[in-house]
Amino acid sequence: MIEERAIVTRVENGQVFVQALNMGNCKPCAEGRGCGGGLLGRLARHRKYAIEVNTQVRDLQSGDAVVVGIAGDALLRASALVYLLPLVGMIGLGAFARLTLQAGDALVAAFAVAGLAAGLLVVRWKSLSIDATRFRPMVLRRDRFGADSCPRLNQE
Repeated sequence: MIEERAIVTRVENGQVFVQALNMGNCKPCAEGRGCGGGLLGRLARHRKYAIEVNTQVRDLQSGDAVVVGIAGDALLRASALVYLLPLVGMIGLGAFARLTLQAGDALVAAFAVAGLAAGLLVVRWKSLSIDATRFRPMVLRRDRFGADSCPRLNQE
C-alpha cells in the first residue's frame, strides 16, 4: 500500500475530496533531505488538485488531515496502461512501417505518431470502460500528527 498525507478539502453527499499536502514546503524535503517531495512540489507549485477518495472513516470534515493510500498493484496496472500501451503502439506501428512496408523515415515517423495516438485512444476508451473505483485512493486513517506537524506545510 502506497500512502500519502492529505487534507480533506470538502465533503459533499457522502463523497470525500482530498488534496495531497505539498511536501515541497516541508523544510527537509525542500532541502533535498526528505523523500523527494520538494522537487515534485516545485514542479507542481501552482496546481491544486482535489480528488475523490473512498473512505470508511466517519465524520470527516473539511480541513481534517488524513492518510490516503492506494494499492501498489493498482498503481502499477494503471501506470502500465497509461504509459506502456501508447509506447507499444508507437513502436509497433513504426516497426510495422519499416519492416513490412519498407517505408522511408517520414512514413515511419507518421506511422509511429499514428500508433501513439491509437494507444492514447485505447487508454481513453479503456479508462471509461473499467471500474475506476479500484484505482481510487482510500482514506486509511486520520493523520495523528495533523497538518501542523510540518511547520511550513500550508504556507504558499
